[in-house]
Amino acid sequence: MSRIRSRGVSALLVDQDGPENGWTGGQYSLYRVLLAVALVAVTAGIDPMVDPWDRPESHWWYAYPEVREGFQLAFVCLAIPLLLGWFDRVAAAIACVLTTCVSMDPFWVLLVNLLFAHAFTDSRPYGSIGAWGRIDPGGGWRRTRNNTAVAAFMTVRLLWLGPLSKVHDGNVELLAVFMAVPVIVVLSKSTLSQRVLAVPLLVICLVGWVGSAVSAFGVRESEVPVPELILLGALTLAIFDPALIPGRRGRHPEIVYYDGDCGLCHRTVRFLLAEDLHAHFRFAALQSDHFAEHVTEAEREGLADSVIVRTADGRLLQRSSAVVHLLFALGGLWRVLGSVLWCIPRPLRDFGYDVIARARKRLFQAPQGLCPLIPAELGARFLG
Repeated sequence: MSRIRSRGVSALLVDQDGPENGWTGGQYSLYRVLLAVALVAVTAGIDPMVDPWDRPESHWWYAYPEVREGFQLAFVCLAIPLLLGWFDRVAAAIACVLTTCVSMDPFWVLLVNLLFAHAFTDSRPYGSIGAWGRIDPGGGWRRTRNNTAVAAFMTVRLLWLGPLSKVHDGNVELLAVFMAVPVIVVLSKSTLSQRVLAVPLLVICLVGWVGSAVSAFGVRESEVPVPELILLGALTLAIFDPALIPGRRGRHPEIVYYDGDCGLCHRTVRFLLAEDLHAHFRFAALQSDHFAEHVTEAEREGLADSVIVRTADGRLLQRSSAVVHLLFALGGLWRVLGSVLWCIPRPLRDFGYDVIARARKRLFQAPQGLCPLIPAELGARFLG
């Protein structure tokens, strides 16, 4: 009983037995960066003294320029550790308190909701400074189902009070349906049902996003409310499950060959180990016996000495094509990024890849061995 009491509020937000979702540490770090940008954009770009719904939501003392500038400087300072992933949960908790002290404007409270949920998220995901030097790239990090649901619950309430107020016109029954969605997500034990139930929340977010840009905030169509859109972008990711965008993978594992003497290649392998939830990739150095035995002399001609992918159907991909293929296979937000890269003409992609490849050994320290330093359980994924 004492153990349960000691967990406090965090026990409500941590689901030890929930099914796996599509969140990885690297994807969450992308969200964390966007949340840090939203913190600066909202506190600097949305004036809580000018309420778009004609309700007095702000504390009167915030109207003083000196007080306003002091708070804005504090928010910028708090955004830095949030951006870097270094004491970011502490920074998010402090930002929650300060933001509440400034205003109860719906946009500001929506920001508080997202910061509050982040403060109780597992620490040190891949991509944060706190994870640097860790032997296990992923570190066992995961985002729990309850954390996402709490963020969704508070967010739906704020959308209802703000941008969606012009849509529902006080319909209590409709509010009950919307508020029930995140509750069902918490209670549901089916991964499929959670992902299906997440769709209405994303639709609600999309309606609020479009409404904010057109009419809900009283702006002209020629004006783009950037802070609001950044905040709603962070909201979209907060309630989104990346598993809704599955990776494009074959039935059989694929092999990633990398330059064992290249620090950037080692970092690429660690990135894949952390972000590959399905253990789809196997790894081998270009200097390994496996590469010499399974890649013929004819195939080696013209191959770059960086990252090569042997696909499930036997093709060898290199340069930017290999990068796009890896992102597509990971799925989630990485597949979205891969789709953006895919839209760029391949000659232009390859040019950018070659620029980085030529400078990689000057920018990244050479590793001490052919294989990255990893836990024993990940060693089975490395081939001779």
